[in-house]
Amino acid sequence: MSVRPSTASPWRHLFIAAVAAVALVACRSLDHRPSTAVPAKSFAPILEPVPPGQNLMLIIIDTMRVDRMSAYGYHLPTTPAVARIAGESIMFDRFYAAAPWTAPSFGTLLTGVSPRIHHTGKWLKNASKGVVRVGAVTMFPLNPQLQTLAGLLESHESAVFSSNPFLDPALGFARGVDYYDQTFTHRPANEITDAAISWLKENRDRDFFAMVHYMDAHTPYGPPKSTLRLFQKKKCDRVRSPFGPSAYEAHFFKPSAEEIECVTALYNAEVRFVDDQIDRLVNAMERLHILDNTWLVITADHGEEHWDHGDFNHGFQYEDEVTRVPLIIRAPGGQWGKGRRVPWSVPMQDLLPTFLEWFSIPPPDYLEGDSIMPLLRGEESADRPCYMEFQLFRRQRHAWFDGRYKFIKPETGRGAYMYDLATDPKEQKKIWGRHPEFQRLEQNLNAYRESRRSLIDMLNRQRKEHLPTESDTADDNSPPRGAALPAEAIQSLKALGYME
Repeated sequence: MSVRPSTASPWRHLFIAAVAAVALVACRSLDHRPSTAVPAKSFAPILEPVPPGQNLMLIIIDTMRVDRMSAYGYHLPTTPAVARIAGESIMFDRFYAAAPWTAPSFGTLLTGVSPRIHHTGKWLKNASKGVVRVGAVTMFPLNPQLQTLAGLLESHESAVFSSNPFLDPALGFARGVDYYDQTFTHRPANEITDAAISWLKENRDRDFFAMVHYMDAHTPYGPPKSTLRLFQKKKCDRVRSPFGPSAYEAHFFKPSAEEIECVTALYNAEVRFVDDQIDRLVNAMERLHILDNTWLVITADHGEEHWDHGDFNHGFQYEDEVTRVPLIIRAPGGQWGKGRRVPWSVPMQDLLPTFLEWFSIPPPDYLEGDSIMPLLRGEESADRPCYMEFQLFRRQRHAWFDGRYKFIKPETGRGAYMYDLATDPKEQKKIWGRHPEFQRLEQNLNAYRESRRSLIDMLNRQRKEHLPTESDTADDNSPPRGAALPAEAIQSLKALGYME
């Protein structure tokens, strides 16, 4: 395992020291890539200089499973446009979300730290100081001590386009953003694309950062007939819907094989609809002559389980259907790294430091992740450990993935289990505490969590000392004290399946 450059995050260095104290065994690299639909060169270091780019376009496909993307080898034509883009890009085969649902994953994307540090996605039953009311419960907003990607790219004009209620400004996601286009009701991908293209036309002469977030692959499904016809072998009108009046009900739905087939067709059609709109967006960027001076990144916040392990949902699971997400990077000009497939595991925490390196911006000293550029330059060639976590009220779960083994542990420590992806790539066989690697993985997970304790304590103290007020946050799009999501947002969350 190669040594990380000296510029790596001090928190990662602290983790390495902590793990060494418990006799860390070097991770074994494992390549279990899916079959490819995109012609790929065997990975070799990218020796040419990093191309300059003035802009960053970040495209997020909500609830996107890698194994349902034809760009990654799926047998049906769900993502032909993304596949074309991928042919001019670097593809990451094992990129892992920081959490199995939207709010904490976005928090990590935009701050470069894990959910336990940025707070967003932590739910509480009782309202307290500094939280946001979400119906009858409360939720922490984005930690006010952390800088967001938009704030770090302060010289860039910034914009966000989304219709997910969990990205509401009350939760801190608009912090540092110049133009925040977010609605509570679902906007289909074509409307999101229209809004983004309109903004790009007005700002094409400025350096910009834009984030376009498509919700269509999230429940409840309602794809256009034009794309549904591509995947539906027979009409599913008589098949029971798993969604009922709310997608929440899908969690308790026990389907037949025919019903699973129909739900799969609906999902695939939604993905194809998003793919069509990504094609529109990228073509518009090309017509506006901004594509070739823009870093274009396509990824997702999480995936979705379709009864692969007996459930239909996301939010609790750490299996690959939910936590392994796409990462496709097209450099300005579309030639740098063209056709490369990166086989090593990479955590979501490493994405923001990468963006900062592209734009020569010094990273904040609290970042957990490191830039992925050393992997691309051949300075290292090994799996990076991936840490994931989730908290809902008192229910907490953590996961550690080292390239071969995935270890999943509840906060109490009871019921911990693991998967060996070398022998069980579909994660169908849970391994309990008798495996020889079990103790090592648990020690690694515990050491990583312990290595962040001082940072968490410092930020928590700062948070208590300076909770945001209306006067403090009037000019930076941060949430005021006592903020609450409006009733329309609550209704939307129920429809999406997040609330009963």
